[in-house]
Amino acid sequence: MGLFKKTSFTSRSNKIDAFQSTVCEFGTPVPLLFGTCKVSPNLICYQDFTTKEKRVTQKSGKSKSTTITYLYYVYAELALGEGVIKDVSKVWVGDTAYNSLAALNANGRNEGAGLSLNRGDNNAPTTYMSTNHPEIATGYTDLAYLYGKIFLGEDSASMPSYSFEVKGTLIDSNDGTDANPAGVIKNILDSIGLGEYIDLPSLKNYASYCKNADLLISTYNDAFSNQKKAQEVIAELLELTNTYMFWSVDRFKFVPRDDIPRGTWKPNTEIIYDIDADELISQGGAPVVFKRKDSTEIYNYVTVNFLNRANDYEEESVSFQDIASIKTYGVRSVSYDAKWLHTKERALKYAQMKTRLAQTECNQYTLKLPWKYCRLEPGDLIRITDDAIGIKGQVAMVSEVTEANNGLITVTALQRAPGDYSEAKYKVDNKYQYQDFNVNPGNTATPLFIIPPSDLVASSSGCELWIALHGDSEDWGGCDVYVSTKDGDYSYNGTHGVSSVYGWLVSDLSYDGDSVDIELDNPRAVELLTGSAQDAKDGNTLIWINGECMSYSLATLQGSNIYTLSGLVRAQCGTKQGEHYYDDDVAILDGNIYPVSLPKSYIGKTLYFKFPAFNAFKANGQDLADVDCYTCVVGVGDLPNCTNIMAYNKYRDVDGVIVYHDIIVEWQPPAGFGNYQQAQVWYKASTESKWQYGGQGYNKATLPQVDIGVTYEIAVCTQDVFGNVETPDSSAQTSILVALSTEIPNTPENISITLKDAVVIKWDEVHNADVKYYEIRLDANVGVDNANFIARTADNSYTTNAITARYGTIYVFAVSAYGKVSAPATAAYNFAAPNAPKISVKAKMQGIECRVLESIPNNCIGVHWYFDGATNDSDDKTANLSYFKSLDAGVYEVKACYYNYFGDGAFSGSQTVTVKATIDAGLIEAGSIADDKLDATIKNNIANATANANAALNNSKITADKLAKDYSTTTQTETLIATRVANSLGNYSTTEQTANMIAGSIANFKNDTLSQYSTTKQTEELISSQVASYTDGKLSGYSTIEQTNTAISNVVVKMDAATNKKLESYSTIQQTQDAISLAVKDIDLDGNDIITKINIADGTILLDGKYIHVTGDTQIDGNVITNNMLAGSISADKMAVDSLSAICATIGTLRTATSGARTEIKDNLIEVYDENNVLRVRMGVWE
Repeated sequence: MGLFKKTSFTSRSNKIDAFQSTVCEFGTPVPLLFGTCKVSPNLICYQDFTTKEKRVTQKSGKSKSTTITYLYYVYAELALGEGVIKDVSKVWVGDTAYNSLAALNANGRNEGAGLSLNRGDNNAPTTYMSTNHPEIATGYTDLAYLYGKIFLGEDSASMPSYSFEVKGTLIDSNDGTDANPAGVIKNILDSIGLGEYIDLPSLKNYASYCKNADLLISTYNDAFSNQKKAQEVIAELLELTNTYMFWSVDRFKFVPRDDIPRGTWKPNTEIIYDIDADELISQGGAPVVFKRKDSTEIYNYVTVNFLNRANDYEEESVSFQDIASIKTYGVRSVSYDAKWLHTKERALKYAQMKTRLAQTECNQYTLKLPWKYCRLEPGDLIRITDDAIGIKGQVAMVSEVTEANNGLITVTALQRAPGDYSEAKYKVDNKYQYQDFNVNPGNTATPLFIIPPSDLVASSSGCELWIALHGDSEDWGGCDVYVSTKDGDYSYNGTHGVSSVYGWLVSDLSYDGDSVDIELDNPRAVELLTGSAQDAKDGNTLIWINGECMSYSLATLQGSNIYTLSGLVRAQCGTKQGEHYYDDDVAILDGNIYPVSLPKSYIGKTLYFKFPAFNAFKANGQDLADVDCYTCVVGVGDLPNCTNIMAYNKYRDVDGVIVYHDIIVEWQPPAGFGNYQQAQVWYKASTESKWQYGGQGYNKATLPQVDIGVTYEIAVCTQDVFGNVETPDSSAQTSILVALSTEIPNTPENISITLKDAVVIKWDEVHNADVKYYEIRLDANVGVDNANFIARTADNSYTTNAITARYGTIYVFAVSAYGKVSAPATAAYNFAAPNAPKISVKAKMQGIECRVLESIPNNCIGVHWYFDGATNDSDDKTANLSYFKSLDAGVYEVKACYYNYFGDGAFSGSQTVTVKATIDAGLIEAGSIADDKLDATIKNNIANATANANAALNNSKITADKLAKDYSTTTQTETLIATRVANSLGNYSTTEQTANMIAGSIANFKNDTLSQYSTTKQTEELISSQVASYTDGKLSGYSTIEQTNTAISNVVVKMDAATNKKLESYSTIQQTQDAISLAVKDIDLDGNDIITKINIADGTILLDGKYIHVTGDTQIDGNVITNNMLAGSISADKMAVDSLSAICATIGTLRTATSGARTEIKDNLIEVYDENNVLRVRMGVWE
């Protein structure tokens, strides 16, 4: 022991043992990310809350202090949105912004954690989840999300508040940033299966309008925070773009309402009809009902709220004012939300558009017309004349068309601004043609009553009755539905206005058959849409046959309404697969079935129905008393059986004495049954007929206190979310004899050992005996509580931290309630120390960038980095291949190893890294004003000044003769006002003013040559002033001040008299938002540049000159670099020198060699080693 003992101090933070965060619930809306938008992600998964000890040791003389803190991490998956996105371009963590994911991951405060992006084009689970949690690893289809290990904090653990700027979909064909609303609407319609019904020519015109009008959009942050119907989102976009969308000839059609040309897009000017009083049908005395907006609704001051991308998506507002209207009527203000817009320019255009609409569409006309005007649809232009109310040739745009039961058409139209419109496209023949609206509808055909499967029930009660209905005549247009609990006192339930498609089988369908022939009973020809194998798998061609739901791949027409359906996918929607026979009922489940929602109390009751029909014109309806009555018993659909039913005995004891035997029942829920909630377990002795309730559970239940020697029948009855339950007789069943257990348990089987943060041991449960517990050991001495004992557990798995050796054998014994012990299950393990990693380390600003060049081996937790410095040592663990270590300036020895549960593996070679007290050259270039940029700016200013002065001289047309007298001129055009004044002394001044510029200049001439010149100029972006002097007509001196919204520049220049081009000397002050530069430049006698400058930028201050004199006291807190060396930061063990001499020095560790025979001197100790690295001599003071 040494003469004087060192003093050590250690401080340790409190450790957090658990972490919990809220994961988004099932059903949380996933946003559609159109354009470029800011997104707050949803946490969809997190696993493996881990703690890493951070140890920092400070050495000071004889004392050493160690500070221990804890770093907390969690693996997480953060959902961004649906679909395939392009990239994440910006990240916010709280109020801190990063320009990219890479910038976030490179931030030293992350302590090696980082996020990766799945753009939505990879539906496989992440490697991390597949490796560490394969049982719950989930792949997400068409979901863009971020994943990785998140740094939760040092000595605190909370999920960071993330937001991301996402470059989403539909941005390529427009401005590269935002999306065209036409493309967004098409995307939405495609996603809900309606894309094929779009009228493509009108969509193309709509897209052209949006592009030319610059009405491009991006998803806003809470656009999909709540579930919205597709029609709600589409309605928002149509209102934003002032466009009609409507159903026209089996297609969705789009018509922009704008009446102003936008770029290459032109508004509609074609008149469809000229309509006068002779064509109009009276509406209570007035052919045209005229309605004018209330004056308070004719807005002249419109404010629009939008999200400004240029200001980190903060909500802002812009306003547009109709000055003329405000002067006449006063302010009539309104505010709109337009959060789909993300630039101020677009929000202002929208405000202008809404103001114009308020002014031009202030009058509304309602007309009643005969059926011959049935061509009219929204967006059409009509020209109205009605002398009775003073309307003559008024153009209006149709906004709504309604057809009444009597065939008359009511048209609503909005006033159109005056313009150049065409002649009418159609002229109407005034001769009316008779149409009989009272044809006989015929009767409603015999209905088909369907008890729907649970997965297709929409009623909250879980009880529904479906009715397939069509007529027995082609004139049938629908029917009313009346219902009663007896054949009388019918109450109206609803109206069914479409024909259901149903009929019967004309061939048998075996249990495993995949094709069947059907005949449909509809009076009109039915065209069944064919599909594909994928359509059948997805249930897109769903049919119902006598209780079983299935889908077909191909529908082949064999005769009049006779089809062969092939490629059947059976037993869908939780229904049971079965055999079906000729004449069994069949229905096409295409959405045209009439549903009746019923309370659960109606199950088992008989209901009575009547279906009085009406014709295709919704007229000539039948009387209720004249139609037949049909009955149906209310029920619920058969529920699918649970599968893989297994039952086994298990004893139950009290204080070690067996008291009861139980039966454990396990099962798997029905595959593909979305409404599954749980299962009820019923049982009966084989000699009994009555079932008894035994319990319930999701996939496991216990039947308690059963009798030994009795065989029990067990039924597992599926229960859905509505509370409907299978009967025991129709459910999946098994049986078991409760017998005395075997005295000696069997040997546990399938033992496995895996390594994570601990050792996990698993085996199969033993069922042949009454097992009280399993004993896990490192030897075969069961029952002995020695060092090789690990644990006793009633479960069939155990996680332990008690194993310390990297290799050995695990023994697992089953011990019965009677103390009988099974033969051991054994499993040898050998978790060798991991091999040394290959590493790369590089010095960076304020730290070291560390990287492992190979993937982390299986059974390893991560990488353990060690940093040995002259004044402090530290080590850090990370699960990532790359890691950034924040360090003060100094010289460090860096090495690394893989580590697992047992500890560190083999170390890599040690590498020496010097962290310099300097700023990276790239950052200097980016954060300061470079010399060449300054020179270029000055030269550009001088060139501009010379050009301006010469141009002023040339433009003035001043000659020696004109300067011989005094004169002045004024010039005024529609775009310019200019004045010029000159006198006989050679002085000349001018002012110029345009709509966007004001300029003035004064010049002095000597001997007809420009001598001095000054000018000022102001635009919306720039204010500048310049003064120049000339010698012999050449520029000799110059000063300028320029100011913009991003910079202020001051320059004073002296020119080389010989060339008029080369700078002889200058001084400058340049100021931008993030930098200030002061510089003086001169040329010495040898023609070399001499520059003195001060640059302040991005946390750096640069003093550059031949001589710097500091007159006052100076204190430097950090390191001082001299000749690329860090004063005070070089330890002796990091030096390689031929000789070293000093009166006094702190040398750290001095070695004559790195290994083998050597002498080492460190602190107060000298040690001598032989060639085998064995310590032979030690002199000095040690602990």
